[in-house]
Amino acid sequence: METLELAPSAEWSPSFAGWCVLGAAAGQGYWMGEAGPRVLGAGDMAILSPLREGMFRASQIGPVSLRFFRFSPELLDGLLTPTEREKFHKLALQPRYATNILGADGQAAQAFFAVAPPVRNGNALLARTELARILALAFARELTHNVPLPTTVLSSRLRLKALMNQVPEAEFLQLAARDLASRCGCSLTHLNRSFRRLFGTSLSRKQQESRVLRARAAAVSRIEELNSQKVCPLMFNDLQIQFGR
Repeated sequence: METLELAPSAEWSPSFAGWCVLGAAAGQGYWMGEAGPRVLGAGDMAILSPLREGMFRASQIGPVSLRFFRFSPELLDGLLTPTEREKFHKLALQPRYATNILGADGQAAQAFFAVAPPVRNGNALLARTELARILALAFARELTHNVPLPTTVLSSRLRLKALMNQVPEAEFLQLAARDLASRCGCSLTHLNRSFRRLFGTSLSRKQQESRVLRARAAAVSRIEELNSQKVCPLMFNDLQIQFGR
């Protein structure tokens, strides 16, 4: 679970892959999607699928305190059964699940805000089980009933968007453009055009940017580790200069 404070009229968009579970702990805002603004008041919760498009905008009246967590069913092999993962895969391809607002009086929203804020060196296992319970409550009907295949034929752009939001980063870094086009069911030319429209850059450039960010995150983690161990100051300073810390 992560927290975020937004000033009045400030905007935020979940740019990470996978599903996003978002709630307003205090204040009010709006999810600005293709279907128009949808109110998210204090205590309300929103479930955003990989097909989501839009951003959250805080009300002009006052600041908003957000809490959110992300999850990727593909990475939950030890928690979800193959059948449950397949259900989430089907749901991720249905436009009506792109943005789902759950009221503050619902069980899922109440469980969401009952989770204690994250603390350093806290009980991570307990936190994960509480988040899993929120998902079980939010998708109670879907997990206990058959989920049909999507009846809406998605455009290649939306298929690409859904795929990019479900593919783990390690797999994405190894993807070839032709393989991605095949999985989206479109030509290589169409894939390249759709990718640029979605991300403003080419697939190869996006992969390179991801590698750089991944390397920087690893370096920052190493810097913090060295700092905690009080290693040679010269070595520590060189790393800080190189990676901007």
